[in-house]
Amino acid sequence: MEKLEPSYAVYVSPLAVEIISHEQANLASGRFVCRQTNYSSIFRFARNLALQYRLTLHNHVQAKA
Repeated sequence: MEKLEPSYAVYVSPLAVEIISHEQANLASGRFVCRQTNYSSIFRFARNLALQYRLTLHNHVQAKA
C-alpha cells in the first residue's frame, strides 16, 4: 500500500492565522484558506498572511527537520 504524504492547512480567524496538519482537523477554526503537502511552503504562506493582516500565527504542526 502506498504511503500518503501528510498535508497541512491554513485557516484564518479574526484573531489569528493557524497551520494545522490533516490529523489535527478537529482543531480547525476560522475560514479555510489553502492546503498543500509542502510544509516549508505552507509555513511561508501562513507567516506572510499573518504579517499582511497583522495577526498572530499559531503553528499547531510540530517543527519539521
